[in-house]
Amino acid sequence: MRLLQKIDGNMPDLIILDIMMPQMDGFEVCKKLKSDEKTKHIPIIMLTAKHELEDVKRAIKTDVDEYVTKPFEPELLRRRVEENFKARENIEEIKRNAGTQFDPRVVDAFLKVTKKRKFKKTLCYHTRIIIK
Repeated sequence: MRLLQKIDGNMPDLIILDIMMPQMDGFEVCKKLKSDEKTKHIPIIMLTAKHELEDVKRAIKTDVDEYVTKPFEPELLRRRVEENFKARENIEEIKRNAGTQFDPRVVDAFLKVTKKRKFKKTLCYHTRIIIK
């Protein structure tokens, strides 16, 4: 809850959340952020100990940008952060080049396709873990 209050005054470039938090779980926080026009563009990385396939599916539904499980490799998390910053830079460049003809729905559609591809890989990875 404090996170949502802090964001209102100081917009972060990226948010790393855990699913398990005291007052509101990470899914609820993500849902609130992604449904608000002011914060829906902020990339959210879910960093969690929850490995269950159902949690990954729920992350997809709540529009999480990345899903990283603990224990994690710091290098992997760093790369995910960098990839999200790069994607944001690309979006800003698209906006600059499009000028007044920029349609945010195009970027939203592009991001949804990109996220689905990432999560397809994540689902495949988690499915292999569960099957073993």
